[in-house]
Amino acid sequence: MPGADDCWTDHRLLISRLNFKTQRPPRRTPDSIPHRRFDCDKLRNPQLAQNFREACERHLVDPVDQASVEDHWTTLRDAMTRAAEETTARKTRTAENKRTHKQAVADCQRGIREVQNTWWQRKAPDIQNYADQRDLRQFYAATKEVFGPTRSSVGGLKDVDGATTITDSEGILSRWKSHFENLLNDQANTPNDLIRMTPQYPVRHWMSLPPSIQDFDKAIKCMKPGKAPGPDNIPLELLTQGGPELRNRLMLLILKIWEIKTLPSDFRDATIITIFKKRRPREL
Repeated sequence: MPGADDCWTDHRLLISRLNFKTQRPPRRTPDSIPHRRFDCDKLRNPQLAQNFREACERHLVDPVDQASVEDHWTTLRDAMTRAAEETTARKTRTAENKRTHKQAVADCQRGIREVQNTWWQRKAPDIQNYADQRDLRQFYAATKEVFGPTRSSVGGLKDVDGATTITDSEGILSRWKSHFENLLNDQANTPNDLIRMTPQYPVRHWMSLPPSIQDFDKAIKCMKPGKAPGPDNIPLELLTQGGPELRNRLMLLILKIWEIKTLPSDFRDATIITIFKKRRPREL
């Protein structure tokens, strides 16, 4: 090219050879695979409920009087799990259920699109009319109704004085830190005379007594069925339909826990799921 020697540029042609290796996603271990729930609705059938009770009695043959709390609960948990697998099995999605679910999702999406299209057909002429009339107040009000108000991604937090709202992340973390430091390291300076002058309620000695079988039955009846089980995958329905043998062994486990003041590891574990709340300035 004429004049190419006099043309200067800082561009350079780079030729490189790269070797890419795709890495497979890690395989899920048995501990990380979520347990499928048991089909506890089948226990409403009296015959299946009777079969489940008989299966529990067959699997609860080993004595657990001298076993530790952990071994005692493991025996009960495994017995209920095996009995439930034999009688109720786990919830599965059949081909018919999959087709029904797919059709329901399609119908729901179609209905949502129809509602959205109808709403837009009603709203678009109004917005255009406001723009043609140069009615900016109504125009921006309608636009705000379409897109919605803007919100901050970080919820505010009240300062110590309660008059200032903290919105930055570092300030919120610092506020939480100072709050818990003051809460956990506070020295109570209550006068002894005030403690002696405070009226005392009568001592309820019955609260120190071990729980009875009536207390156990009352606690079971107060629990709501249909709730999601914990990490042990034992729903309430298995406890209520286990029969007298399972009931007596559970009561024995509770008395043992009351005596030695130790809980099985499954009782200490929990699955916690945070639920979104409406953001607003919070007060500590």
